[in-house]
Amino acid sequence: MRTVLLLGSLVSVVVTVAEADVPPSQASPLSQVLSKLEQQGLTPIVEAAFDDGVWEIETFRKNKPIEVHVNPQTLAIISEHPDFHHQKLSIKDLAASQIARQIEQAGYQPILEMDYEHGQWEVETLHAGSERELTIEASTGKILSDRADD
Repeated sequence: MRTVLLLGSLVSVVVTVAEADVPPSQASPLSQVLSKLEQQGLTPIVEAAFDDGVWEIETFRKNKPIEVHVNPQTLAIISEHPDFHHQKLSIKDLAASQIARQIEQAGYQPILEMDYEHGQWEVETLHAGSERELTIEASTGKILSDRADD
């Protein structure tokens, strides 16, 4: 009987942690967060992840890699610090906000994470209540693959 109770407690902890990494319902869509940062000159954006209640965004300011933390409701930058070298988008690639907007318009919401690598975006999102992992062509926004996120 103790084993069952302990297992139940562990499952409860895992579910709570997973839910903590989903933006709250009153949060702005990721496309709006990214668009605001791009308008402020933080480009290109190469990674975005919702973690510990904030958006962690890897981008560039004046060609120097930085990471900013953004409030998901007010879109205010909470903190900023230098970051490691990131791979930049190709000149032909769409902006991160455009990719996010296309994904959201296709019904994948909320976006949990986006990561640019080698001309493609790897995106973790929710769709119809299940976690999905998408591979997106960076130059067109075309969904190359859609699979369950394990």
